[in-house]
Order: sequence, then structure tokens, then C-alpha cells
Amino acid sequence: MWDRAFGRAVTVLVVLCVVGAVAAPMGHAASIAGWSVEPSGPAGPGGRAYFVYQMQAGARLQDTVGVTNSSDQALTFSLYARDAFTPTGSGGMAFQQESEQPEGAGAWISLPVDHYTLAPGTRVDISFTISVPADAGPGDHAAGIIGALVAGGQPPPSTSGLRIEQRLAARVYVRVEGDLNPAIEVGALDVSYDRGSLAFPTPATATVNYRIDNTGDVRLSPDVVITLEDLAGRRVARSPAIRLAEILPGGSASGTYTFSNVLAVTRLSASLRAGTLGVTSASDRRTASVWVISWPTAGGGLLVIAAVIVAMVRRRRRKVSRG
Repeated sequence: MWDRAFGRAVTVLVVLCVVGAVAAPMGHAASIAGWSVEPSGPAGPGGRAYFVYQMQAGARLQDTVGVTNSSDQALTFSLYARDAFTPTGSGGMAFQQESEQPEGAGAWISLPVDHYTLAPGTRVDISFTISVPADAGPGDHAAGIIGALVAGGQPPPSTSGLRIEQRLAARVYVRVEGDLNPAIEVGALDVSYDRGSLAFPTPATATVNYRIDNTGDVRLSPDVVITLEDLAGRRVARSPAIRLAEILPGGSASGTYTFSNVLAVTRLSASLRAGTLGVTSASDRRTASVWVISWPTAGGGLLVIAAVIVAMVRRRRRKVSRG
């Protein structure tokens, strides 16, 4: 796994998801920066949200990335490709720092320039090459073509010495052809029941924490459904389908779901099923339980047990006396 330490740079990273003409809105964070990085072509941006390719191992192709300066001042940026990864626990996508060396799809991308200065209100289209290694494994590989603002609008260093770096990234997805192995796993699951200070059984809050791991070689956005059951296996509550953020191969996404007004007396079980449909279908299931016996219930049970023991002792004494 790559070293993701920030070092002495705190990075503000915006993954560009909205693309269009230069004059069109480019999203809140991109409009603050006053520039954008997006898929382009010989005739300019063509409406692609991301770079998405299906290639064979050993194949090579060329494409174009466009950088637009929509601000009123000249901007200088560095342009580079880096590997993408799923941040620990959150799902979605993040990218290596400029100081890190890519080892995956980011290393497959060759850019002809690493710095560029744009006049106000202009765009440059830069051709780049993707070369898939001959020994690349089948499945999804992800990277980003990243522009980092280095002059003209760059905030000065803070008094603590930290440098704020603004980055925009155009996602690059490469699916290498071959036998795919989509797979997910419910890596962790626990359930808690908050009865509070009330001793008698009363509806309370049940909280389920979970982690979903992508253990295959295909990027997935699984749906999660959680079902609560009592000791007898009766359904107490069920969540709607929860769509998780995209998880890259080797990544994971964590979440929490809270059920309100759940009435549990003895034991509460949470069953979680995570799955995807379609060509890259995968699923997994896991169950966790918690005992939620209230003091009155426990006390009543102890009284019953004590009564049974007393009855057995008396019965034995009567048999002994008769003998």
C-alpha cells in the first residue's frame, strides 16, 4: 500500500465530476479555484465525465486532457499522473501526492509536460499516452491526471509552515481484459442497543457499524441491507438499500446505520447483506448479535430458576423422608 502521509503539505483535492463548456459552471470547489481539469479531445471537451478504457495487456493508446483557466489572472500549474486508491474506511477515491511514485495505473500514463502557465480565459489540450504493461493483471486499475496550482492564486504558507495545495483531478479507469473476479466481503459487523437508564423493556436505539471490503479485481458500488431479528428469529426492523460509494479493488468502505424505536427484550441480531448486480455481481452476508436483557427480565428469570430449584429440593426431601 502506498505511503499516504501528507508530509508538510495539506492538500485540498477536488475530483472533477462536472464537465462541460468553458463558460459552464464547473462545481463549487472548481469555480473557487477558477480552473478545471477534464477529459478533452481534438475539438475540445466532449462531455465525458471520466477517462474510461477497456484495454488488453500490452496495449497502448493516446487521449487528450484539457486544462481551463476561467479566472482573471494567469495561472501556473503542475500536471502529473498518480495512482488512485480508496481512502481507509470512507469509500470513494483519492490520489497519491505529487511526491509519491506511482506503481499502478498512474505509472502507465505519460504526459509531455509537467508545468504549464495559462493566460486568463484560455484552455490548453494536452495529449497523453497510456501504455498497459504486458504483465498487467485483468480487472480494474484506477489513476488520476492531476493539476496542482503552484502560482497565481496560491495561498501563502501559514504561520505553522504548512502549505495549502489546491489540486483538481480527472479520473482514469482502465479495465484490463481477462477473467474478472468481482468479490466483496463483510469485513466487520457489530450491533449495539442503547436502552439508556430505563430498567423495563421499552423501544430504544440500535446502532449497526459495518465495513465492506472489495476483495476482487473490479471496482464496485455495493448495496447494503441490514435486518434486525429477535431471539426467536422474528424480524424487528429492516433498513432500505444503502448504496455505498465506489470501492476500488483492495479498498474498503465503513458505515453506520441507526434504527430508532426498536423493542428488544433478550437478544438482538443484525444481519447484513452486501451485494451488486449485473455482469460484476458479488455478494456476502454476516450476522452479529448483542444481549439486551433488562433487569426485570433477568430478575424474573432468576426467580423462575430459584423456584424450580426449591421445588426440586423439596421433592427430594419428601422422597428421603418417605424412605
